[in-house]
Amino acid sequence: MASIQRIVSPRTQEVDALAKDYAETILAEFNEKERATRVRHLDWWSKQFAGLTLAEVTADRISKARDLLALKALDSSSEY
Repeated sequence: MASIQRIVSPRTQEVDALAKDYAETILAEFNEKERATRVRHLDWWSKQFAGLTLAEVTADRISKARDLLALKALDSSSEY
């Protein structure tokens, strides 16, 4: 499996850039169905943390995003 080789600094690396790197280097190795699922998940989480650096993605922010996702999952009419 491929890996992201460059060094990442949590204080300067934005979530968006890391998600893009992941999509370009890792996702290609999955079958079409798995890739589609992972892309959908990656897009949702990327939107939650858009513009933030890794250091800014705190446990509190993750928890709030997870709670929002849980609410959306209960609403069968919305797709995350």
